[in-house]
Amino acid sequence: GGPLLDSRGQVIGINTAVVRAPGAEGLGFAIPINLANDVVEQILTTGRVRRAFIGIEYRDIEPQLAAQFGIPVREGVLVGVVGRGTPAERAGLEPGDIITAIDDAEVAHGGDLRGILRQRKPGDTVTLTVVRESGRARVRLQLAEAPQS
Repeated sequence: GGPLLDSRGQVIGINTAVVRAPGAEGLGFAIPINLANDVVEQILTTGRVRRAFIGIEYRDIEPQLAAQFGIPVREGVLVGVVGRGTPAERAGLEPGDIITAIDDAEVAHGGDLRGILRQRKPGDTVTLTVVRESGRARVRLQLAEAPQS
């Protein structure tokens, strides 16, 4: 734990873990300060953290994967599993769909998807740009609250 500082001494994150491996300097992990501030604000005002949830399991599209399987895009997230009763199922997402954007913000990989969802709240409605066998589609979806783990 402890603050992660930039060269001006400003807190830009909170250190969470360091992995020490033989022959390596160590690999550090930190939570970005904006995310930490959001979590603190939610806990102080509501007593818990609420996160937006779509209800899918996915895999990043990589150029090699796209070439091997003839996937029509080089970036995005490939939907693998659509959870029962989730916003994704209600919106008609299916395994094999590829999400390339949310509300016109590009989704090149899972990190983009997670970052966009962190900026939204349960109950918000978003529009997904999806590539499927039949072509491109725009799917409206109302986000739910992520289950507490």
